[in-house]
Amino acid sequence: MTVNPNEYDKYKKCWAYATCSSDGPESEEMENCFKKLKPEEVKSAYQFVNNNYFNYKSDDIPGAIKEFCSYDDATKREASNKTLNGMLDFEKKICENSDMAGECSRCKEYFDCFFSHLNQYHQQKKC
Repeated sequence: MTVNPNEYDKYKKCWAYATCSSDGPESEEMENCFKKLKPEEVKSAYQFVNNNYFNYKSDDIPGAIKEFCSYDDATKREASNKTLNGMLDFEKKICENSDMAGECSRCKEYFDCFFSHLNQYHQQKKC
């Protein structure tokens, strides 16, 4: 998956909105995207991002989300840039390995879900 650089800021703003500003369906919808992946794939993706792109102090995604939401705007921008880049690179790494076709397919489903919701929130002018 490639992200159009012109839409990068839109995605970051909408991601922060859905993750930190919404307690309602938006937050739940984003969490449901993770269900496209197996639990061990979620853990592997988180560890990849955490070890190589942005070092969260938390051991898991729910903790990292709380941590992310507590950051000031500058740190939130840095974290979202690095995390999104890491997530996209994780997908690329997985999909380059022909032995991981199932995981690659699930990663693509995750990103389709993720970006679809972010686009929807942007179109609804929520972010």
